Amino acid sequence: MPAPSFAGDFAVDWTQTNQRADVAFWGTHNDRRLKLLHFLVSKGRDVRALTGHYGQHLSAAVAQSRLCLNAHFYASGIFELARCLRPLAMGMPIVSETSNLPTLVDWRQSGIFFREYDELAASCDELLFQPELLHYSMRQTQHFLNRPDWAELTRQSMLSMVA
Repeated sequence: MPAPSFAGDFAVDWTQTNQRADVAFWGTHNDRRLKLLHFLVSKGRDVRALTGHYGQHLSAAVAQSRLCLNAHFYASGIFELARCLRPLAMGMPIVSETSNLPTLVDWRQSGIFFREYDELAASCDELLFQPELLHYSMRQTQHFLNRPDWAELTRQSMLSMVA
């Protein structure tokens, strides 16, 4: 579990997190996302679709899960950087659909588990049932975010997305 001091502005009181869902997801629902979420639920996973949560309320809701899931709205594969930054800063494990990544940063070192759409549910299970992988993801994330050039690379990545 991430240390609150590591989470910075996204700090959450982890001791107040009693029952944790398996998977947190937020974003606009569409057929491909709902199909994935329903499949996870059919396998007995506790999935929380977070709607109406923003800022610290979103951080608190995310903290009540064991991992975050990022699935693209469109099949175009553009990385939802803004959606992934919060759980990344919190040190939360993330399973993300394979993405067209901003090239300024080597996201493969981020601790995010990038998988094809058809592999997302299995990858969630892999993390949920192998605690060593959850811990590996958190360690990778911490190393990734502690890079001295992280803030500038993130700023440049965000600017490239709006250009």
